[in-house]
Amino acid sequence: MSARRGAASSLVLAVVLALVSLLVGGGSATASTRTAPLRATFTGLLPGSVDSHAWGLRLSRDAVVTEVTTTALRPGTGVEWDAWLSSRATGERVPVTPDAVGVRVAAGDYDLTVRVRALDDIAPGATYSLDGHLVVADATTGPEVGQRGSRGPLALTGADALPLLLAALAAALVGLLLLVAARRRRRDDETTTPEPADDDPSPVLPTPHHFPRREP
Repeated sequence: MSARRGAASSLVLAVVLALVSLLVGGGSATASTRTAPLRATFTGLLPGSVDSHAWGLRLSRDAVVTEVTTTALRPGTGVEWDAWLSSRATGERVPVTPDAVGVRVAAGDYDLTVRVRALDDIAPGATYSLDGHLVVADATTGPEVGQRGSRGPLALTGADALPLLLAALAAALVGLLLLVAARRRRRDDETTTPEPADDDPSPVLPTPHHFPRREP
């Protein structure tokens, strides 16, 4: 009976661990990812002039910058440019460059800004444009806001789910071994146990004898 109980406990534990690993793995698969375009066109710039474009970006959870892609301003000469992500609540800025990958930003409302400054050799009447995008993913664990850390939850939750899944498999294996042992023990007991003796045998009655009757 104890072996059966141990097997049942191991199998229940295996089911629980498997469900937890599925939930953890499912969280990783459904992690929210946001892509913000970096597309701006500037026209009519004069030497020394400055122009900018900004877009609103709302993060419902702490996030990690996972990708920054930009192309050079076309035609690529006559201007300098920079881009940043600034918090409307605190004013803190995160430069939007490839070096920003891995930086964690807090949940809140942000402005994504691209700014250009026309140089002295700007081409009169030229059109300048910027193409690219910024990608952020929901953060799970990592360093403080503004510091470099994990590039998102996909690399974390998958690793967290693997030990749980392995533990579930081990618990299931132990449960199966205990169940097999319990069945084998029961089979051996049935084979070696003698048949019970009859506690109430039928009474043996004496055989009656008839003697001839003698006449007086």
